[in-house]
Formats: sequence, C-alpha cells, structure tokens
Amino acid sequence: MMSVRLLLLIAKIHKLDSKAIDFVLAFPQADLDVPVYMELPAGIDLGHGIQKRAYVLELKKSLYGLKQAGHNWYKKLRKSLESRNFIQLQVDKCVFYRDGWIVLTYVDD
Repeated sequence: MMSVRLLLLIAKIHKLDSKAIDFVLAFPQADLDVPVYMELPAGIDLGHGIQKRAYVLELKKSLYGLKQAGHNWYKKLRKSLESRNFIQLQVDKCVFYRDGWIVLTYVDD
C-alpha cells in the first residue's frame, strides 16, 4: 500500500493524470499452473442410478476462491505488461514503468 499512496501523492503534487482500471472477471482469464479438479456442482443430473461422486471436473482456467487465483492473474498481467516493454521495479514488484508511464498493479481479492 505504500507504493499506492506514494504514487497517488506524486500524481497529485505534480498534477499528473491518473487512471484506475478494474478488470471484470479477471481471475477466470488466467491459466492454472497446476491441475485442479472439483466435484460436480449441485443441480447437475447425470441420470438415474449414476453416482455424482464417481465424476470430477478438471478446471481449465482459474476461479475465484482458489488460493492461487490472485497469483495466477498477476502472472498473466505481468507477462502482458512485459510484452509491451514495461519494466518491473526491483524494489516493488507491483510497479512497472516505460517511457513516462507508471503502472501500479493491485489485486484486491
């Protein structure tokens, strides 16, 4: 949070433009780094006599509620920023810069 406060303060003092972006459904856009399986959700009917517990689903994308979901999203965002020539700060891995641009990343879930 120190970087957030510092960058907002600098932007205010120097009258710089600042923008906030909220990625809708961010976590399901990120790939999983390990196989994750889940039980069939309630409401799925497999037919008469078929046991739901005999089946599981393999997730292909991250979901909200997974412990690694925020980290997987951050890795996807970092890769995308680096592909656009942004450089990650060594002192704070949430801050990226390029040619007069500063991007502060923050995962709040």
